[in-house]
Amino acid sequence: MLKRIIAWFMLLPLVVMLLLGACAGPTQTSTPAPMPAPILALEPPVPADFQITDLAIKPTVASPGQRVTISARLTNTGDTGDSYTMELFINDVAEVVKEVTILPGETKKLRFSEFFETLGTYRVNLGELTGQFVIVEADKLTQSSTPGCCSGASDSSTSNSSGCGCGSGCGCG
Repeated sequence: MLKRIIAWFMLLPLVVMLLLGACAGPTQTSTPAPMPAPILALEPPVPADFQITDLAIKPTVASPGQRVTISARLTNTGDTGDSYTMELFINDVAEVVKEVTILPGETKKLRFSEFFETLGTYRVNLGELTGQFVIVEADKLTQSSTPGCCSGASDSSTSNSSGCGCGSGCGCG
């Protein structure tokens, strides 16, 4: 029994210290560890991305030997400059191939002028854009050579979604 009493006396201060420590909370104030600086993840630049818009064909009805001008806009929507190989197809044949260097965010106007002697309808492809023009005998320039399209108006210029090389309001679908 004496051993139990001695054991209690030895344990008692330890129990009291534990109880007082638990009730009192921490004895020193700790400052929170500083947060590490955020790591900035830099996005890699977007590579050059080219868009061709605003295909225009003037005139859409011409006589043999008359100049036909085909134009469009090339824009680089990427973050880096690069070269783009433009190919102008007429009736599925690459008639003009041109290398164009263009800076990021820049737009360049592309312009091609050609003379055509053979009568007929010519399909134009420039990138994803399509249009057409017609070469007719000079005495037929006032008549419509392409059904539902332009009635020979030489100032119509914009290709619409139907692939007709004429502007809006001229009967194209």
